[in-house]
Amino acid sequence: MNVICIPVYLDNMRVADNKKPLWMKAGKSLLRYTFEAACRARKFDRIMIATNSGEIEQHVSSWGAQVVRSEAEHSNGTRRVAEAVYRTANCAEVIVNLQLNEPEMPGAYLDALVSGVGKAGSITTLAAPFPELDSSDKNTVKVIVSKAGRALYFTRSIMAGAKQHLGCYGFKVQHLERIADMPTSAIATAERLEQLEWIDNGMEVSVIRVDRGCSAINTEEDWERWQPPTDENRVII
Repeated sequence: MNVICIPVYLDNMRVADNKKPLWMKAGKSLLRYTFEAACRARKFDRIMIATNSGEIEQHVSSWGAQVVRSEAEHSNGTRRVAEAVYRTANCAEVIVNLQLNEPEMPGAYLDALVSGVGKAGSITTLAAPFPELDSSDKNTVKVIVSKAGRALYFTRSIMAGAKQHLGCYGFKVQHLERIADMPTSAIATAERLEQLEWIDNGMEVSVIRVDRGCSAINTEEDWERWQPPTDENRVII
């Protein structure tokens, strides 16, 4: 069994409105658009949302998605995913953490993580070149990738040779078990990027290179510019 889990909470320090998951456009929330993006993948048996919020749980239940209530406090989204998987899907082969801000994530990219985790045996994520997106955008996460296809560093700062990082990760259960008990990392705290915690604690992160990035919703301005998928690309839930 393969699982996609979207971790959600109502407290985003990078935006003034802390109800980012519930931002609405064309009658749907950002969270629902991201959930529907997950539904376009073909290699998964379950898609669920992990949250500490009763308001999010009520919202998600209104359109029929599976929701798992997690503890109120987690230092990052992957720890929230780890709790949800432990409680409901600990026999999963591959677990993908899809971040809320990726409503354009192609299903094929998510499917690629299943193959990538199986081949590499390590945590796996995605990166793309910067053909159209501004590589100097401080809200866009960037990744430096080694010749062997391993992530060396993640940052929001400008860095030569960096690729655009896409907000999703593929794990095995044992990866999540280790992350759940992992000590905090000063560098991850400074950059506010959880994946640096894994690297700092000796875990490898393999990177699959894709041809094209996605328009992530990092800020309110991104949301104002973003246009929902056309009707023929939508998933009906």
